[in-house]
Amino acid sequence: MHQVFKETQRFTQWWLWAINILVFLLVSLTLYTSLNIETNTNNYSWMLFIWIITLLIPVLFWLMRLETRIDRGGIYIKYVPFLRRSYKWEDIQSFEVINYGFVGGWGIRFGTKYGTVYNVKGNKGLYLILKSGKRVCIGTQQPELLKKMLEKFKVNS
Repeated sequence: MHQVFKETQRFTQWWLWAINILVFLLVSLTLYTSLNIETNTNNYSWMLFIWIITLLIPVLFWLMRLETRIDRGGIYIKYVPFLRRSYKWEDIQSFEVINYGFVGGWGIRFGTKYGTVYNVKGNKGLYLILKSGKRVCIGTQQPELLKKMLEKFKVNS
């Protein structure tokens, strides 16, 4: 039987969405108020630009997701819409599911003690040390299931 681990994570933290929506509403209110008070059109273009940016940030968070797939070929991640990475089993020196704590936020974090960290929320992840010396940590919301799946890959490899 072909074993596969799949996980898709999204930014679902309520407080993150609350901040995004609050900023958008405040900028919208400021723009609306300014349109009724000021007559300088230069300010409008800047405010409209900022309004569009505050609209696009929540859209970006809605689109972003971390997809992890593990099978007998290796470990594959997609951090939509930014990147794709794959790690073949023969290129991996060691792996384990760890609690990496707080690495300065969520997203893609470079230069941590775990190397590059790809995460969306939480503090658990699959820590890889590659034969090249590179270190990578991939966040997960299913650490126990991931551990069980990795044990099967250890046995089958």
